[in-house]
Amino acid sequence: VMREITAAQRRAEEMQEKDPRAALQELLQLHEHVEKADLDDVSKRRLLGIVNRSVAEMEKQIAATLEGN
Repeated sequence: VMREITAAQRRAEEMQEKDPRAALQELLQLHEHVEKADLDDVSKRRLLGIVNRSVAEMEKQIAATLEGN
């Protein structure tokens, strides 16, 4: 699952400049995937924390871009 998280984060970073909303959607889908994954609670919480930080960062960047326009 960690490999999937890393790959999705990389895809989101690549999309960020051209389509930040699509990048955010990628991260939100990743969050859903991790939630549904068959993992123990501790691992799931840790991985969701990683994904949630990425989502929050992407949301901040989108907000900053909107404020700049």
